[in-house]
Amino acid sequence: MADLSSLIRLHKHELDEKQKVLGQLYDRLKALEDRKQSIQERREREMASAGSNFDMVTYTLAGFLEKSIAQEAQIDEQIFVAHQEVEVAVDDMLESFGELKKYELTQEERLRIEKEERKLKEGRMFDDIAIENYVRRQEEGE
Repeated sequence: MADLSSLIRLHKHELDEKQKVLGQLYDRLKALEDRKQSIQERREREMASAGSNFDMVTYTLAGFLEKSIAQEAQIDEQIFVAHQEVEVAVDDMLESFGELKKYELTQEERLRIEKEERKLKEGRMFDDIAIENYVRRQEEGE
């Protein structure tokens, strides 16, 4: 039976790489969500500030609100795409994990079978030795 150790190592490496990619995607998603929150907080501050300074409202607030809403919409699109990428990466990682487990279980089963076969061979060998000793003693006793 072939040893699957190198194949298992290869799949572990691939799984590790996929986990790194997934971690990077989660980091990107978190950064986008932080950026969106920052835009929302800034918009709230600007609106609160505009409430106390009516002269600036007509000139700057409308443009700022329009720009911040557009930025937030763009970030929402990026977040949507990032979520889709995360889903694909998770599926890919789970598939790789399943393959790795399949190889590991196959390897464990092969090792178990080899161990049983070795025990059977040893048992037969000891039986043969015992029979030879018994026959020899019987021949010597006659």
